[in-house]
Order: sequence, then structure tokens, then C-alpha cells
Amino acid sequence: MNETVANIMNGLEKVSAILETTGMEPSMQPTMQPTIIGAEELHEEDANAAVFLNIVLIICVLVSYLIKEYKIYYLPER
Repeated sequence: MNETVANIMNGLEKVSAILETTGMEPSMQPTMQPTIIGAEELHEEDANAAVFLNIVLIICVLVSYLIKEYKIYYLPER
């Protein structure tokens, strides 16, 4: 554990030395967007696909019921 802490401290010292030589100030702004946004968009696409699939299946069941109910004989069974 002490070795890990020493590595972290060395890394922080290197970063602070680089900031001093370049004259840049550290920023508290995030550099990357959180991945949750991507996950929410993916979930929304999956939900849309599931709704579309359910609608298609319901339409298929209704069409098969109408074919059977109205005895549309000119459609082959096989």
C-alpha cells in the first residue's frame, strides 16, 4: 500500500512540475462527458426497437385473425 501511495504522490509531483513549466492553471472542468449519457441514449434506442417489434407482432396477430374470421380462401395455407 505504501508503494501505491508513493506512486500517486510521484505522479502528482510530475503533474505540478509540468503545470509550473507551461504556466497553465489546473481546471476543475471535466475533460470527458460522463458515459451515462451514452447509456441513456442506447436504452432509448432499445426501447424504441422493442415497441416497434411489439406493434409488428400485434399487427400480425390481427391480420391472421381477420384472415381466419372472414375466410379469405384465395390465400394459400402453405
